[in-house]
Order: sequence, then structure tokens, then C-alpha cells
Amino acid sequence: MEKNNRVLVAVILLIFVTLLSFNIDSISGYQTKQLNKPSVTVTPKVVEPGQRITVEVISSKLGVNEKACLYDHNSRVACTNTVCNQEPERNNRHYKCVSDSQNPINFNFALSTSLPSGIYNVCTWDYEVAQENQGKGDYSQSRGYVCGDFTIREPPQPEREKIGESS
Repeated sequence: MEKNNRVLVAVILLIFVTLLSFNIDSISGYQTKQLNKPSVTVTPKVVEPGQRITVEVISSKLGVNEKACLYDHNSRVACTNTVCNQEPERNNRHYKCVSDSQNPINFNFALSTSLPSGIYNVCTWDYEVAQENQGKGDYSQSRGYVCGDFTIREPPQPEREKIGESS
């Protein structure tokens, strides 16, 4: 009986230590850091040429640049300097702004009516991501980009009746 009690106590201690380690992670901010991972989200995900998209940005603690650019494949199509303009209290006057998962940066991007169908990315430059990647030896221009994708599709064309056909 005493052996069973020892096993039971060992199991309870193991469960307690496991739960305590999860608690320490949340107290130390590990989970918060994961939630505040820099990201860019575009909505809606599928649009027609000329439609307006909404972009949501969660930055690192160092912030993102005020400029966001639209890319197809690897070519820059257009840029906007309005990332920080809608909430000037977040703009630290150094052409960047800071956000987190609780208060993301939101801005609109108006798409040209001449954009062809395809997959596009909206990218912002995150200063902490750029520093981390540079520390790993990446000196490319895109080392700080955090991007979100969406698709442009052509609007459906109405079917035309052929001359001489009867219904």
C-alpha cells in the first residue's frame, strides 16, 4: 500500500511541476511575446480590382515604418505613407509607430483598377525583425518585411447572348 502511495505522490508532484512550468511561462511573458509576434493581416482575402482593403499590423516593440508597400511576386506595385497617420498618438515622430495584439495598427489601401488577377502582398518594415535578421547575416532590403497576402480576381463577366440563338 505504501508503494502505491509513493507512486501517487510522484504522479501528483509531476503534474504539479508541469502546471507550474506553464504558469511560469505565462508569468514571464513568454505567451505574451508569442501573441505579439509581428504580423500583417489583410481583409478581405479575395478582392476585385479597385476595391479597398483593410490592413491590420501588429508590430514588435521597436515598431514599424510608416510606409507600407504592395507587391506582386517580387515587384513593388505601390506604396502608402499612411500606416501611422490614422492614430497619430502612436507615431513617435521618427517615421514609425508601435502596436501590439491588443491595439493593432489599422489602415486602408485603395487598389488600382488596372491590377491584374493574382496573389499580392502588403508589407511593412518592422525594425526588430530587421535587427534580428541582420544579426543572422541577412543584409537584404527585405530583411525587415512582415507581409500579409490577398488575392485579386477579375469580376465575373456577364454572359452575352450570341446573335441568332434562341432561348
